[in-house]
Amino acid sequence: MKRKLLCLAFALVAPMTMLAQTTGILSGRVVDDEGKPLIGARIVLQGTKVGGLSKAPDGKFTIAGVRAGDYKVEISGIGQKPALRDAHISVGQTTDLGTVKLTSQAVGTEVITVRANKLIERERVTTTREIGRETMERSSRTNIIDAVALQAGVDTRGGGGQNGISLRGGRTSETSVRVDGVEVTDPFTGGFGGTAASLYPTVSPLAVQEVQVMANPISAEFGDAISGVVNSVTRAGRNDRYEGA
Repeated sequence: MKRKLLCLAFALVAPMTMLAQTTGILSGRVVDDEGKPLIGARIVLQGTKVGGLSKAPDGKFTIAGVRAGDYKVEISGIGQKPALRDAHISVGQTTDLGTVKLTSQAVGTEVITVRANKLIERERVTTTREIGRETMERSSRTNIIDAVALQAGVDTRGGGGQNGISLRGGRTSETSVRVDGVEVTDPFTGGFGGTAASLYPTVSPLAVQEVQVMANPISAEFGDAISGVVNSVTRAGRNDRYEGA
């Protein structure tokens, strides 16, 4: 029984003894450019997976089990410029890097622009669909009226010299056609003139930023529209250069 216990003790101690015969300890202290302890600094021995953090309140760190040899030690922290130190680790010895001072550096950030669709407003009863400029450019449709006709509940009608847009089965005369919010509907026919539905005049698709299709019920803002509103919003100009649509 005693022999078994001795063998077990030897089996536990032997690896630790062998490890101590091939490794050493790296220690040091990390401060900022004002000399204050820097907690959470990262210490890495380049070319290895060995490293640690300065966890002590005074900024000190200790890394045990470092194999003997020469190393490049990188010390870094958030918002701090990394520092590089040479270290020679001896078997069974503690190598002290002393106090390592890190200097502050500006942290660059990437600006990301996110364009989100508008949230549904409970106060509004109008159903609005927006056809963006990118959608029209990718579409095979060559004019606005064809792009609008692809929307659910929309129909374009012609004949009798009157063309227009029917929303949810309503008459073409009940749809208000607008450009930048200004009424352009034919006051006599309710349509937009011409002899074909493709002749949606006044605005080129290249000059449009988006088209808003608003079906009934319509808010009081568009009281003259019974079935709905089709509003073309034109692109804004630029001050730095002149260019075509």
